[in-house]
Amino acid sequence: MQLDGRISANGAPNLPPRLGGGAGGSVYVTATTLSGSGSFSANGADAGSSTAGGGGGGRIAVCYANGATFNGSTGSTADGGTGFTAGALGTVAFCVLTPTPTITPTNTPTSTPTATPTQTPTATGTATPTTTPTNTPTNTPTATPTKTPTPTQTATLTPSVTPTLVVCRGDCNGDGQITVDEILTMVNIALGNADATACPNGVPSGAEVDIALILQAVNNALNLCHGG
Repeated sequence: MQLDGRISANGAPNLPPRLGGGAGGSVYVTATTLSGSGSFSANGADAGSSTAGGGGGGRIAVCYANGATFNGSTGSTADGGTGFTAGALGTVAFCVLTPTPTITPTNTPTSTPTATPTQTPTATGTATPTTTPTNTPTNTPTATPTKTPTPTQTATLTPSVTPTLVVCRGDCNGDGQITVDEILTMVNIALGNADATACPNGVPSGAEVDIALILQAVNNALNLCHGG
């Protein structure tokens, strides 16, 4: 608030003769900031004759939080009016307001982590071996030549059977067991990704590694090489 004029609540002047002057009123002002060079007054009015009394002074109360640039406090009055009996003085009060802190509750949002389920794909592969009947080679006995004895001695020789070496198809390392890795080796040989020497004991000499030979190797893996 800036006051450069005058705020007054003075008493009314005397009315018909022999009546006293009116009393001053009241002024109450509150402001955050008060500046300027104005003033306040609540003076009582003078009497209308020497036999009448003057009006009493009123009440002035001005309160502010910041009034460092206000210059009108000394010029503000609440005097009593003159007369046979002078009016009583009023009161002038300037006060400084002390701001009261206001506590404003603040809601602070709290973030709650939410677990997000993650789907993990599960790859399921099922290999179905196909059993193909194979021809089982028959061991052919080899005849042993018979010596012709001299006329003086006759000897009878018993023919012996020399078994032909049986190759267990798919048993690349010759240990009598066929593993998945050995089956894959034969597949790579059939595809041209590996040489036949990668499976020296599992491929018959001169044989071509094809689907039939691979299926026979799978069958041997299931039957523990009981069939060649």
